[in-house]
Amino acid sequence: MTPRVVIYARYSSDKQSDNSIQDQFHLCKSYAEKQGWKVTNLYSDKAISGATSNRPDYHYLLEDIKHGKFDIVLAESLDRLSRDQEDIHHLFKRLKYHNIELHTVADGLNNSLHVGLKGMIAAQYIEDLAQKTHRGLAGRIRNGKSAGGNSYGYNIVRLIKDDGSVTTGERSINPYEAEVVLRIFNDYISGMSAKGIAKQLNQEGVPSPRGGKWNASTLVGNKKRGNGILNNELYIGRLVWNRQQFKKDPDSGKRVASPNPEDQWVIQEVPALRLISNTDWQKVKAIQKEKQEIAKRFGKRKPNYFARFPKHLISDQVFCPQCLGKYIGTGGGKFRCGDHVNRGTCDNNFGFALKDLEKPYYDTLKSIFYGPSIVRMFEKSLKERIKRSDHLASWQEKQLHGQLQENTKRKTNLIDALEQGQDSNTLLERLKELEDEEIELKTKLGADKVEISVDNLDLDKLFYEIREDLPTILRTRPFAHTAKASLNKAFTNRQDWWEHGK
Repeated sequence: MTPRVVIYARYSSDKQSDNSIQDQFHLCKSYAEKQGWKVTNLYSDKAISGATSNRPDYHYLLEDIKHGKFDIVLAESLDRLSRDQEDIHHLFKRLKYHNIELHTVADGLNNSLHVGLKGMIAAQYIEDLAQKTHRGLAGRIRNGKSAGGNSYGYNIVRLIKDDGSVTTGERSINPYEAEVVLRIFNDYISGMSAKGIAKQLNQEGVPSPRGGKWNASTLVGNKKRGNGILNNELYIGRLVWNRQQFKKDPDSGKRVASPNPEDQWVIQEVPALRLISNTDWQKVKAIQKEKQEIAKRFGKRKPNYFARFPKHLISDQVFCPQCLGKYIGTGGGKFRCGDHVNRGTCDNNFGFALKDLEKPYYDTLKSIFYGPSIVRMFEKSLKERIKRSDHLASWQEKQLHGQLQENTKRKTNLIDALEQGQDSNTLLERLKELEDEEIELKTKLGADKVEISVDNLDLDKLFYEIREDLPTILRTRPFAHTAKASLNKAFTNRQDWWEHGK
């Protein structure tokens, strides 16, 4: 029987050509043909690093291994499959379990020794490459050049050298954007808020750094990370690099940023790129510090463990008929167009009263939560809750009895020690503590137990009272999340909310 073989190809950088995949396929097909194998499928991942297993076709390959669709996996080299030791060993174990061979054009049949040595070499290559790249970028910063990317207010400069090569990392001031940067700093110093500056720039049609609309976050950014226009030290002729490092999450394969300590920062003065005076820079820092102190004075917001749930029941459901932007809560029980409030890019200043806008929401929910079948579901859920409560009460009673028995044993031991003439003052104090504890335990055990029975409840009346109090109940965010899922079926047209709110 002719062995069935599948081919896997990959390249890691988006700067490489798709031809790399075709070249790998051609090479592997020629190798398979010489071996007399039949190619049954091709897998490829483009512009994805081999240091992560989060690759679409690689996952398809792993899944197909389980179904016995082929006898051999073939690649140009082992590092095309993975540069991570854990991933390559995981793949090899799967293949071995399903009696599938692993071949590469470079080494032929791969065994445990190949996988171990090649995997270690590939992983070391990744570490060495990262270290060398980091060292090279640090050198560019010390020479006053860019280590990648660009800041608003500057142009990337490309010059041809005598040897024909092109310079990289050079920057020059962009006069138009530099004027916008100066204006932002001056407006902020004069007392305008970041939101107000962003709205004014949008109203005047000034393009943002990415060509779209300005947001307050574009200006204030993150002070610790040094991003945002008001925190960019390049504007005072100071190039700061290596504030943070990026690591790949082993589960998601995504790059996650984490701050570096200041002693690892690389700092270089570049006076030719200065746009802002030190005086204005310090004024901005003073304003930011003052705002931070005010925020602390009025209390730090408590952690919101339900942040993924909407603040209002109608969040993400109301849209502006003029710009199709989302309506947001603006205080005072009002909902207005978010693009009008935050960006100033929409002229629609019409606001809904939150209570009027939520009324159709509650009416719809009440119609959903209605009828004998819903009451029976409520009864069943209530019985289960009472049963769990009874189990908990029984367990707590057992715990109290156990603590009481332990207390009695300790009292007996103390009395024995007193009779033997040991230090009476200390023992008497401890005995008094145990007696107080015994009284407390007996009080808890003797407390009247509240017996609840569904049979003694008027379920229809109770359910009606709960149903009528939906506005209060559903303002707790977990309930709001569930309610919104139910309403997605009831309100499918975004304009419905607008019509109801008029």
